[in-house]
This record gives sequence, C-alpha cells and structure tokens, in this order.
Amino acid sequence: MQRFNCAILLFMCIGMAGATGFFPIEPGNRWEYRAANRAPLTIEVGRTPLSQNGRVYYQLTGYTTQPVWVRSEAAALYYLDQASGSEALLISFEPSETAWFPAPARECRQEGRALPERASVSVPAGSYESALVVAYRSLDCAGAGVLEEQFAANIGMLRRTIQTLAGPVAYELVFARAGAATAAPVPGAAFSVSLRRTAPDRITADLRLSVAGSEPVELVFPTSQEYEVVLRDSTGRELWRWSDGRAFAMVVLHKSLFDLAAGVEVPLDSLPPGSYTIDAWLTTASGSARFAASAPFRIPSDLEVRRVLKRPAGRLRL
Repeated sequence: MQRFNCAILLFMCIGMAGATGFFPIEPGNRWEYRAANRAPLTIEVGRTPLSQNGRVYYQLTGYTTQPVWVRSEAAALYYLDQASGSEALLISFEPSETAWFPAPARECRQEGRALPERASVSVPAGSYESALVVAYRSLDCAGAGVLEEQFAANIGMLRRTIQTLAGPVAYELVFARAGAATAAPVPGAAFSVSLRRTAPDRITADLRLSVAGSEPVELVFPTSQEYEVVLRDSTGRELWRWSDGRAFAMVVLHKSLFDLAAGVEVPLDSLPPGSYTIDAWLTTASGSARFAASAPFRIPSDLEVRRVLKRPAGRLRL
C-alpha cells in the first residue's frame, strides 16, 4: 500500500488544514512559552462566555497587550469592542501572496500576512509539519513588535518571534492544552499520525509513538482505550470519532512503552470537497505523559482535479 502523498488526487495536501484550528478558542485552553532571558508568556482562554449580537465570545489573555473578547469564524479570529459593540479582525489565517491585514492590540501598529508556504517547526512541546507562518511588519515603531508567529492546526501558536533592541527573541511553546490535545515535552519520545488511502472512500490513519534511548515512556490509561482518532471539517466540527459505539474495560492500565503503532480506518462517505483534519492522541490519564498529533488533507472539487490534470508534469507539486 502506498503512503499518502499529494500525488493522490483524492487527497491534495496543498497545506490547507482547518483554519480555525490554528488558534483553538475553547474554554480553559492554555499555552505556555519560554524565551531566553525573558519572563515566560502564558496565553489563556477564559471559561465564561459573553453573548452579544447573537455571537459568543471568550476572553483571551496573553496574546495581545490587553485581554480581548474573541471568537473564531472561517479563517480568522475576531475581537469585540465592548464600548461600541462592533467587532474587528484580530488575526487572519487565510494565506496570501500580497494582502496584509491590520494587526491591532499589539505593542505597536502592525500588519500581518499568512504566508502560502508551510514550515516544519520544532519547539520544546514537539515537532510539527505543515505549520502556518504569519509574518508581521511594523508601521510606526523601531526595535519592537512581532516579526513572525507559527501555528499548528488544532494546537495553536508554536513560536512567536519579536524584535528587540538586542535583536530577535523567540518565545517557544513548552506546554499546550487545546481541547482534547495536550502538547508537552517528553524527552526522546515522538508521536505522529500519517495518512494513506486504502479505498476510494476511506483512508487509514497510522498512529506511531517512538521512544529513543534506553528508557521507556511510562503511561497510565484510565480504561482499556489507548488512543482516539477524530475527523473534523474546516470549522473544527467533529464529523466522526473512532471510539463511538465501542466498549472499553473500566480498568487502569500501566504500560512501559518503547513503541506503539496502530492503524485506524476513517470513513469519508459522502464528504463534500473541502479541507479536513485527522486528530489523534493517546488517551492517557491526567498526570501521565500526553501525546497528540494532527494530519490535514483536502478532498478537491472537480474543478481542482481538472486544474491539476492540466498542469505540465514539471509543475505538479508533490
């Protein structure tokens, strides 16, 4: 069986994960960052919602200079101006070759742009493929401001690089709790999910935990379930969950692992063209090492397929 790749027309991974997942706004989500010789940075989503004009907002602290009430929609976050009752764009995850968006509530007046090219990013909380990069430019300040932010689908911001008088400084993710996904450093251990096509209407998600070195990872599972796999659409809405309809023994499992591998078949019956994400994680108990990973894919429209087929062979992106 061939590994999943962009040459398979049914799934064209042109770097398009569910955009709203790049900054998951769910009650209690939390991200912690560290930078050399700098105070740590913590970003949190409040647990109390605010309803206004038929929309629901949550308070986001730490990301901007002051707490803001935000909501996610399509490929962006919006914040609420409580004085006027209106809202404005906070950050856009829509890639563009040329268009810059206003980036308010920062240290100085800035504009941002999500870049079309994806990046591989390694931070203390893990390594991530196909990270979205948002570049910034300052309009009225020197020696200050954000230079770049990098985001992973369904995890959040991985790294923020700021400009200082002493040069660029990078804040790197050391811990994240974003919904069901938790990211934290586990020395010598890596968890990944890769996709391969196994039928016209199905793919298989291959989960793999690999441990380097001479010491295994000690994991505790509250039930006999060891992993979970979820299919989401571009808005982050859950479409399918592997554990639904399955029974698991209510026993606590303690495992010492050097390696764990599993293949989960994911149905794609009647899914319309669009961007999707497979989320996978180990269902370890609170206090045990946590592992999570995501893999984006795209089901193209007939028009996209025709465009790919018309490309000269030398221009086909793999």
